[in-house]
Amino acid sequence: MVEIFFSCVRRAHTLGHFQKSAGICTILIMNFIKNFFSNAKEGLFILFYAFRDKRTPLFSKTVIFIAAAYLVSPVDLIPDTFFPAGFLDDLAVVPSLFYFIYKRLPHDVLTESREKARRTNKAVNRNIIALLCAAAAALILFMILLYLLYKLLFM
Repeated sequence: MVEIFFSCVRRAHTLGHFQKSAGICTILIMNFIKNFFSNAKEGLFILFYAFRDKRTPLFSKTVIFIAAAYLVSPVDLIPDTFFPAGFLDDLAVVPSLFYFIYKRLPHDVLTESREKARRTNKAVNRNIIALLCAAAAALILFMILLYLLYKLLFM
């Protein structure tokens, strides 16, 4: 993401036309976001199928469970009441744990889970995913509004 930003700044500087380079930067950033969420969705399916596989070691299953519990748990390293930092620690810890799991899964389990995830990914209706993304965005906005209301009334 940072590399995309700096390449856009370099283009804007060399071209001298901010509007032209801003359009290019917008397209690059949108493609990055689209690829990121597509890969994250496939990664979650892979972990789901790896968790259900009997050949997956108990340690890996435990770490998958801990990562999922940490994501929804109110107990964090940095509480979510500290608005930006509280959510950023979730964005750092959970993907780190998932990466840790990927590296420790047996090769045959990972390959089979990846194939199942690709088949599931093709079968999942895009409208349902769009609805889930909209619901998640609405929930995040609602949380932000509650936080701001709390700050306004009690601080």
